[in-house]
Amino acid sequence: MNKRQLTDEAVYWIDRLAKEGQPEAQFIKGTWYERGVYGSKRNVDKAIRWFQSSSKGDYGPAHYKYGYFCEKKKDNNKAVMLYKKAAIQNDVPANHRLAMVYLGGELGQARNMKVGLQYLKRASSFADELAPMSPYILGLILAREYRQLAIPDDIAFPDNGEALEWFRKSAQLGYGPANYKLGYCYEYGSLGCPIDPFLSIQHYERAVRADNSNGEAEMALSGWYLSGADNFLPANDQLAFKYASMAAEKKLSKAQYAMGYYYEVGISVPADMDKAMEYYKLAASNGNKEAAKRLEEKAAAHTKLGHKNSIRKIKQNRRSKDQKDQSCIIM
Repeated sequence: MNKRQLTDEAVYWIDRLAKEGQPEAQFIKGTWYERGVYGSKRNVDKAIRWFQSSSKGDYGPAHYKYGYFCEKKKDNNKAVMLYKKAAIQNDVPANHRLAMVYLGGELGQARNMKVGLQYLKRASSFADELAPMSPYILGLILAREYRQLAIPDDIAFPDNGEALEWFRKSAQLGYGPANYKLGYCYEYGSLGCPIDPFLSIQHYERAVRADNSNGEAEMALSGWYLSGADNFLPANDQLAFKYASMAAEKKLSKAQYAMGYYYEVGISVPADMDKAMEYYKLAASNGNKEAAKRLEEKAAAHTKLGHKNSIRKIKQNRRSKDQKDQSCIIM
């Protein structure tokens, strides 16, 4: 049998089993209607009906999916009830959603950080490639880097070592922000990590490949290739330019500023002041203060000699243990 025949055979059996009331098959049918695949034209109402049928058969992922649509329809009590049914069966998205519900006091539930953290730890323990975010969030909380919410020490005592382990788990599952975080840790020696150019670059590259980067990982790689690393990585202006360009395409203001800098100084490309100013204007329109300052200056602000000094500063700051904002030293 060829691939098309195998697919047709699989679709036949899923259809048949779903009609016979098999919960997992009903859930799969729901996902087909939700996404509009395998001959099922996208139809959210039909998807919900299949998820509801599967939920009646006590299939964990269906409890979560049906609850998700109940939440969208503002039926919050029913949504929470379904999330709890799914969570009991170790469904990761359901445990994560309940964690956010109780940590933030959402969906009409009283805030209970202790319960919320318990759900988050469950979600983190059972996290997989399809739902890798929970360990990353837990790591942020333990490292006191979770900006959305201040969690008291008696609920979650700060622990950089444990935070690092959760970051590693999330990164191993392919979560881009966790890989970026580890890349940063190995670049600047934070959370007890040694400075390791190889591991830093490896994690930044994984963050880029995860395809959910906001440009920060690309910009970090641009910085590594711009400066190089003594006895390990030679500087490579072409790769520095490539990664900064990728980050700028994602509208990261400091990357747009970097592109302006590269064009002004002539890094990997011939110096082009008109092009540099285009990028400075883009960066300034996105709130970059250095770009706005540069636009106010009439004379050339950046030179080859100044660039060499900037490279030395980048390397010195990587060796510093007090890293508050190493977003872009040259910028």
